[in-house]
Amino acid sequence: MSRNQAELRGLKGFAENPEGRANSGSAEILKAVNLEVLWAIYNFETSVVTCKDRPERGSTTLHRTRALEQHAVRLEQSEEKYRTVFAQANDAIEVVDEDGRFIDCNQKACEMFGYTREELLSKRLWEVVPPEFRDGIRARMTRVMEGGSEPLCEAIGLRKDGTRFAVEVNSGVIELEGRRRIISFVRDITERKRLEEELQQGRKLQALGQLASGVAHDFNNALTVILGRAELLSSAAPDAAASRRDLEIIEKAASAAGKTVKRLQNFARKREDRPRGEVDLNDCLHEAAEMVRPRWKDQAEMNGVVIEVGVDARPRRTVIQGERAELQEAFINLLNNSLDAMPEGGRISLSTEDWAGGVRVCVSDIGKGMTPEERERAFDPFFTTKGDEGLGLSMVYGIVERHGGEITIASEAGAGTSIRLIFPHIAERAGIQDRPDADILPSDGSGRILVIDDEEDVADLVGDLLRLGGYEVAVANDPREGLSRFRSETFDLVLTDLGMPGMMGWQVAWEVKELNSGVPVILITGWAVELDEKQIAESGVALVLEKPVQAKELLHAVRKTLREKGEDSANLIAKDVGSGLTS
Repeated sequence: MSRNQAELRGLKGFAENPEGRANSGSAEILKAVNLEVLWAIYNFETSVVTCKDRPERGSTTLHRTRALEQHAVRLEQSEEKYRTVFAQANDAIEVVDEDGRFIDCNQKACEMFGYTREELLSKRLWEVVPPEFRDGIRARMTRVMEGGSEPLCEAIGLRKDGTRFAVEVNSGVIELEGRRRIISFVRDITERKRLEEELQQGRKLQALGQLASGVAHDFNNALTVILGRAELLSSAAPDAAASRRDLEIIEKAASAAGKTVKRLQNFARKREDRPRGEVDLNDCLHEAAEMVRPRWKDQAEMNGVVIEVGVDARPRRTVIQGERAELQEAFINLLNNSLDAMPEGGRISLSTEDWAGGVRVCVSDIGKGMTPEERERAFDPFFTTKGDEGLGLSMVYGIVERHGGEITIASEAGAGTSIRLIFPHIAERAGIQDRPDADILPSDGSGRILVIDDEEDVADLVGDLLRLGGYEVAVANDPREGLSRFRSETFDLVLTDLGMPGMMGWQVAWEVKELNSGVPVILITGWAVELDEKQIAESGVALVLEKPVQAKELLHAVRKTLREKGEDSANLIAKDVGSGLTS
């Protein structure tokens, strides 16, 4: 009693045979296996019944029937595995018809797009992509239906809440119930795209850092000569008021240009030096608030806007190792950001508190806040929400990082912003020389100094400045020439450039220490900001001076180094004498 497939489609189980015996378990198999296989099983089982009076054929037919039943079980198990993979896949799986209507989807698709299964099955494919991409999706569907598959592509998905995210899509055609359908595997690649952007930004920063490093070296050499010669002329003509005023302008311009180089290095995040002064963060916050007062007080009141700035400086121990000017720049930048976020007025809170072995500074406002995208890219130097208005939080990040601190942002659109900066308590001072505040040029120096610098103008300038300070000076424009003179002559101090052809300043310092460990070495370089303290300590260098170097800075550093050398020698002699007396 063979039946065709059309008849089987209406059955809930295998039909009974003429003798009233129901065929073996059919309802569960019908749910799990292909209809054509079910049709074959049904007809074979029927053949067993119709051949029961012919034993010679019964065993063969029974064997074939059992084989088909085993095959049906395997198909059932296979479908169960498919359903498990479909349900638990890490990628979204979507099945749509030729009109783009969702026919099936897994749980991951629901989670990815933010819909329930019922909601997603009521939609068309282009409803889960942004409007500007919908024509492209329709065209892709047409190509898939015509070609059977489409190469892997990247696209943008649209969640129920309206947020967009990057996806990777792989599509092909399958046949279901005699109809061609499109099945797509969709992967959220938001994190991957973020990492790719970070890598790209890192490469940009690396290239910019190399540029900054090269510019710093050449530019700082030129500024050293300009600044030094201006100081020499100024000291030589103390009574010529007009000339002195012009020279002071030159000095200020050269110093400002030097700060520009440092900002470029900060921007490229190439600075590795650590701040060397002591700064009270409570005082720094009050000063920053006062510096911005004309904007948040006077200008705001003129515009009919009320803005309050409150400073809550509670902890007693708020002194850190830092540079006041840089920290003020960071706090002023944060204050201006908060003011920009509150065009209608509001309150800004500045506070300090003890925090895990350091000091935490918090700058909070009740302004417009940041979107998730803005918050994620806030420290990116190539990202700004203010058009061409500077480097913003990227500069703040660089300053905080250079101070050994951390910075975090808590912000939501429409709910204000709170930026927290954590600084370590004051630590041991670094090996890079502080810039002195005294304006007096010491001229009572004594001793013999060897200057090594491949830049002739720089070497001559340093020599002239040292002679102004009372020292005897020998100048060498080649490091090997300088070492040769050191071997044959007596010197109390060596002052060398870092970057020189044929031999770096580190090697010069090492050679000097090998020849005479009692002679100190001062390194002068335009790359001081890129040196770390460990490298300085391991080199045996006594101090590092940063170009453009000023006369007073150079002379104070030399006098301090020679004084410490004398103290060390005196201590060593006293120790030797004491040892002789006790022997």
